[in-house]
Amino acid sequence: MIERWRRLSPGGRAAAIVVTVLVGVHLVTTVLDGAIGGGPRGAPGSSLATAPRGVSAWATLLEDVGGHEVRRLRVPLDRATVDVGSTVVLVDPASLEVFEDEALASFVHAGGTAVVGGVNTEPVIDQLLGGVDWAPGGVETADVVADAPEVGEAVRIRASAQGHWRLERWADVTVAVAGGDVPIVVLGNLGAGRVVALADVSPFTNERLAEADNAALALAVVGDAERPVVFAEAAHGHGDSGLGLDDLPDGWATTVIGLALVGVALLWSRGRRFGPPNEEDEDPVPPRRAYVDAIAATTARGSAVGEDPVAPLRRRARAQLARRAGVDGGVSDAELRLAAARAGVDDRIVHGVLDGSVIETGVAAARLEVG
Repeated sequence: MIERWRRLSPGGRAAAIVVTVLVGVHLVTTVLDGAIGGGPRGAPGSSLATAPRGVSAWATLLEDVGGHEVRRLRVPLDRATVDVGSTVVLVDPASLEVFEDEALASFVHAGGTAVVGGVNTEPVIDQLLGGVDWAPGGVETADVVADAPEVGEAVRIRASAQGHWRLERWADVTVAVAGGDVPIVVLGNLGAGRVVALADVSPFTNERLAEADNAALALAVVGDAERPVVFAEAAHGHGDSGLGLDDLPDGWATTVIGLALVGVALLWSRGRRFGPPNEEDEDPVPPRRAYVDAIAATTARGSAVGEDPVAPLRRRARAQLARRAGVDGGVSDAELRLAAARAGVDDRIVHGVLDGSVIETGVAAARLEVG
């Protein structure tokens, strides 16, 4: 393992360290979150939120008990194609664009069903139902006052008095749930479609879904089990990243992106640079191959005039080898070779001194010097 680490380039070592840190931090935070509890989280009205005002329990109820196919729509409504046989749920959106209001109205007009309500939905309601205005305040206990499929078998509803509907006399809607003369759920038609307007979303939230007949109403408002239910999540900040990371567990999307960045950095560190590695006014050091070629040329020229330019180096190296082997420098090569073997001198050093090339002799002499 240590040898492999030593063989890594500086870029490879940096990448390995960053990967280890990213994964380690994620694992530590995951363990701590599980041990001490990260707590409920998520935006109000989101089917992905486990916070009290989220509606993840509603989505689970529709899947597990109602038998509905539940989808999360992560693109704005004006950029989505939703089958008119579906029910779109849009409650407590953080923000909406005008084009989304119009897109939802077109969807309902063509035969779709929309369950809409809570804060920031007044522009949508204006597009869907005329003469219906949202107002703050409401009731904590309400009764089902209409005989309609959208209320099912619900009778008594518990709420948080978050809002109610003010209805103009000419409003063409049916009051479905009200506390006395305070309506909180109304039903209406638009073209071939159906609208369920919730002034107070609290009966459908995680914290109140199990109270009174809230769950029964939550099952009924979306229609029969054959209708897929589409929660508009882009309105809660859960957009589509386009990277396929949106459905990863919490925290892993950031880890994956971090690993991708590490990969890019590693490729960059290993890749060929553009331009000269040194300043143009510097005299770059020649490559090692050019240095070896120069030494070889020098040697060749010396040989041509009957000289051995490395003879002093060979004599010095031979004397050092003789001392290492414990014999006199005047012995023959064969005797010196045998003595060096008995003294445990590396065969490569012996070969370099007695039979090696210029480079091998130089390496052997250097090793004898330091050894």
